[in-house]
Amino acid sequence: MKKKLIISLLTVAILVLAACGKQEANTTIKKDKENNNTITIVGSGSKALPDYSEASIKKAIGDGTKYIKLKLVVNKSGTLYVAKGYDTQAEVGKKGNIGLLTDKKMAKYTYKNGESINSLESILKKYGKKATFVIETSMINHLLVMEDKVTKLVKDEKLEKNIVFSSFDLESLLSLKNKMPDVSNIYLVKNANRGFINDYADVSKLDFLALNQRYIDTDLVSAIHDKEKGIFSFSEPESKSTVSGKLKDELDGNYLFIK
Repeated sequence: MKKKLIISLLTVAILVLAACGKQEANTTIKKDKENNNTITIVGSGSKALPDYSEASIKKAIGDGTKYIKLKLVVNKSGTLYVAKGYDTQAEVGKKGNIGLLTDKKMAKYTYKNGESINSLESILKKYGKKATFVIETSMINHLLVMEDKVTKLVKDEKLEKNIVFSSFDLESLLSLKNKMPDVSNIYLVKNANRGFINDYADVSKLDFLALNQRYIDTDLVSAIHDKEKGIFSFSEPESKSTVSGKLKDELDGNYLFIK
């Protein structure tokens, strides 16, 4: 009887330790009201340092940038690239649509510093362990297209501890969480209020919510804290609103949505 009791207690202890271990693994980004995390779009938009270019990523790492945002797009070949959007005119000054270009044609679209638009794979292979990368996914025509590709790359390069997932698409984030539960995530919410958080948003599998600065108030922050989730803020290009004072002190950081 004593032997069975000891075995049972040992089993419970092992399960508790395993659960604690799993919780501890989820540390790719932490709640940090002291240092205020900033998710950064690298690059100055200049000829030498285009946004999201390899030169900009390399410089940011050298400067000690902690969190580097990589926004993803998918080309015709199904390859994940890092760019502001699909319009190549906005990216490199040459007319085209990344979604309609094969890998071979993509090589012809270069920044003014001579670099091609970078694939996610090339960035992760070269720099994946030198910083924490916040990978921003999106659904394509309401379909989950990026998620399997992203998780395969992260697992192949063994970068689980160097990655954070983010998205405006909750379904995309939940898919990534199911595939890689120990990687932190940030749900980008364009508009929300206390009722949305309390009654409609299933935030159980989310680690952080990034909220539009125009909608952040004490009630909303309180509702999210009640759910024991972290909070980031972001501002859209046309918005001049900022979060300041005591309310800013309640946030875990700023998510740079666009320059």
